[in-house]
Amino acid sequence: MNKTHIAADKPSIFLVGGTGAGKTELALNLSVYYSNLFGSSNLIDLDIVNPYFRVRQFVDDISQKNVKVICPEARVRFGDVPALPSAAWGALEGHEESVICDVGGGEPGLRLLGRLKEIADKRRSSVYFVLNPFRPD
Repeated sequence: MNKTHIAADKPSIFLVGGTGAGKTELALNLSVYYSNLFGSSNLIDLDIVNPYFRVRQFVDDISQKNVKVICPEARVRFGDVPALPSAAWGALEGHEESVICDVGGGEPGLRLLGRLKEIADKRRSSVYFVLNPFRPD
């Protein structure tokens, strides 16, 4: 894999898809990849829908790999609260580090993605639909 082709600059990547598709797992691995490549990266938990498997569950582990995890603060971290931390806006508006976003599935996730369009258009951004062909739905 040619790293200079994949990471010519520090991108923002939005991962969307259905529940159980593997968005969070992919987001965790991509954030570590970009951290190894550039020295650090941001991982934003934008999954405001699904309380079962979120990036915020892995904050302690992944922070040790120079990945800044941006998610709701600890007192509301495991609640099913549709709140986007203010640090997420700052990370997306900046260009110093790559940003990997784990976006929740369904209509609420797409609505949130629409709110971020203007910011995403100002930097090299990609949206990937994560599909698990073995998931029964």
